[in-house]
Amino acid sequence: PAAPGGGPPAAAPGAAAPAEPSRDMAAIGNYGGALHQLLNRNAARSYPRRSMQRGEEGAVPLLLRIAPDGDLLEVRVLDDSQASRTLVAAAVRAVQRSSPFSDFAASMGNDPIEFRITINYRLR
Repeated sequence: PAAPGGGPPAAAPGAAAPAEPSRDMAAIGNYGGALHQLLNRNAARSYPRRSMQRGEEGAVPLLLRIAPDGDLLEVRVLDDSQASRTLVAAAVRAVQRSSPFSDFAASMGNDPIEFRITINYRLR
């Protein structure tokens, strides 16, 4: 899908931002998918008690900038309107507690990569 304003295509959930051609995009996509699963699993395990009692659900889209050695360089909330403040804060904490992440495969390059990950909070 095209980005608003006719820009380049928007990245899919868990996908990396566009990278230079020398990077193995399949490896980056696999890393992003594994990252999405890990973070959503960890966030679900630490669902805030208050949010559960209130029946709060929501989605928290994040931008993560990760170094090749797996260090979390940045976590930024892209949209805080889809979840309560409690869930937004819990999502950021879940990411911070989950780092450092796995090292990049050599084919992913030596520069940090940005991943767009959405943490989904759903009551069962």
